[in-house]
Amino acid sequence: MAKSLKVLFLCAGNTCRSPLVEGLAQHRYSGSAVQFSSAGLHAATGQPASDGSLLMAAELGFDLSGHRSRPLTAELLAGTAWVIAMTRDQVAQVRVRFPHYPGRLGLLGLPGVDLATVADAAGGEEVADPYGEPLADYHRMTDQVARLLEGWRALFAAADGSRPGTGGGA
Repeated sequence: MAKSLKVLFLCAGNTCRSPLVEGLAQHRYSGSAVQFSSAGLHAATGQPASDGSLLMAAELGFDLSGHRSRPLTAELLAGTAWVIAMTRDQVAQVRVRFPHYPGRLGLLGLPGVDLATVADAAGGEEVADPYGEPLADYHRMTDQVARLLEGWRALFAAADGSRPGTGGGA
């Protein structure tokens, strides 16, 4: 098995989108060489996942009840190969706040594109924040992130060595 790849999913508050994507990735790719985590650009420390994300996770077959939010820090970024954000604005904020971060910056809706080196990459779908919105918005967000996460499968598989020569490390 190849060296572990660390991937951090990023949103604003680390209570809705990023914990759901982290949990879904851990659920889908359990046993892989990829270590998934999450954080928020404006997160308060220690908040549980939102009720909507807890419900969506349960519907998908995993539990987010142990999740506690945390802000993005230089310490969290240390050793992280990919930060995968929900919006382009979040990618830009990482660039400004952590200009010396040597890893890759991605958008969940633009699989495998390193926006740290290809900042003007066209396309890419953003994931809207469902916080405080009706449960229907959580369903839409969940369907979207489940679909978009699938686009990263090849990169995660490469971390397991199942696709030689396509490594995704930093």
